[in-house]
Amino acid sequence: MAVIERRYARALLEIAVAKDGLEAFQSQLSYISGLRDSNGEFRRMLANPRIGKGTKKAICAELFAGRADDAIIGFLYVLIDKGRMEMLGGMAEQFARMADETRGILDVSIRSAFALDGDTAAAVGEKFRAMRGASGVKVSVTVDPSLLGGIIAEIGGTVYDSSLRTVLEDMRKAITA
Repeated sequence: MAVIERRYARALLEIAVAKDGLEAFQSQLSYISGLRDSNGEFRRMLANPRIGKGTKKAICAELFAGRADDAIIGFLYVLIDKGRMEMLGGMAEQFARMADETRGILDVSIRSAFALDGDTAAAVGEKFRAMRGASGVKVSVTVDPSLLGGIIAEIGGTVYDSSLRTVLEDMRKAITA
């Protein structure tokens, strides 16, 4: 499903860039996705096969007219027609990632053996931002008790492992080589 979510998100991203509305599209898509996730009645209506596609589209048009760009509403229509509204949350996440890439914002996920304070996490993120030449950085930190020490950072599928276990393993290899 992730492949499908990425395809739809990429298509919407191209429209957003063409309309110079990246920020607005991201905000609107996030709002609609959040509403779908938090409002059980709206979610059930969208999932109900007894409610016709035309009715679902009319409800979306009424709910989001003036709140969302016509391209976003058209996007919802396509999702309704294709039976893909349940994937809206994943599409919104993919869109946000792609929008960050388009704006040159680096998304760094850090796993650490212990909690990092904000300054330390920001400093690590800044190192990666400078290394990658990005215009900005978003850092998320998770504590991973399985690590003995150090950190493991992931950026777009690339893993930077400076955990104690890896450092010790590299030393072992160097000594026994």
